[in-house]
Amino acid sequence: MEGLSAEPGDPHDDDDVRRVWRGLLAMAASEFRPGADVLLLLDLMAHDYEVQAGFGAEWPVSQMVSALNLKHPIPSWNDDRVENAKKRLKNWIVRLKRIRGLDASDLMDLFARRGREEGQN
Repeated sequence: MEGLSAEPGDPHDDDDVRRVWRGLLAMAASEFRPGADVLLLLDLMAHDYEVQAGFGAEWPVSQMVSALNLKHPIPSWNDDRVENAKKRLKNWIVRLKRIRGLDASDLMDLFARRGREEGQN
């Protein structure tokens, strides 16, 4: 139909998203011990596109449990373990925002800046 055209996706959006994830993972790695459930959960969220697609109003906890049991089966994952990691992640993000006086947009900018730094190393 005349007048209708699809706008090509902005390639910078994908780069920005990758920077935010890289920065979030780097900052979390400095907060939590290696192998911590929070880091395993974040890594899954950052790299598993099926899990990313499963997000809606709720977290896809059952899908995350299945994916984490495939990648990190010992000890086994269940809904409670994912929910606990999710709670710790949310609490850390709330603390980070409060301590630094950030809103959601500022937080994304912080993660993106850290991601750019990580990308240069």
